[in-house]
Amino acid sequence: MDITIYRRHSADCPERDRYAPRCGCPLSFQFNWKQAPTTLDGKKLKRGQNKWTANTRSWSEAQTNAKKLEKDLEDLLQGKTVRHCVTVEAAIKEWLEFREKNRLVNTKPKLMGQKLIDWCEKNEIFLLTAITTDRVMLTDFQPVNTLGNLGVLAWLLNSRTKIRVSERDAVLVAA
Repeated sequence: MDITIYRRHSADCPERDRYAPRCGCPLSFQFNWKQAPTTLDGKKLKRGQNKWTANTRSWSEAQTNAKKLEKDLEDLLQGKTVRHCVTVEAAIKEWLEFREKNRLVNTKPKLMGQKLIDWCEKNEIFLLTAITTDRVMLTDFQPVNTLGNLGVLAWLLNSRTKIRVSERDAVLVAA
């Protein structure tokens, strides 16, 4: 399966070449899927041409991610389990159970969790691994205006992904 890496230039970018190596605009993948529609890592995989974000601006990192995506797609074609996936709703439920078990108040965290679930549904994010710092920063995620409630975003990202986000950074991401 051929995966093409290309840049999606912003409106104010002087570059127009999709393959500009030194431009700082976000990178994306383009590939054709000939099988029935399905999902992979919470992203919809439709028949025909698919365009997915590479979640990076680095060409070398995008090449590494493209190889990983190609392997995952081949595994999916062969019917192999691609990886253990945790949904956003399941992670929030686990987080609320953890708080309850430790006798912490859950009123505001339930509100924060529901706002995160609503935002994920609006942005077609199903799995926790699909939430990346870049993706959150490029959208309108506005959870709650109190700093303490942003701990859920930091906790979820830290517990389920390779990303390490402090609560202070979660404030910056969500602002």
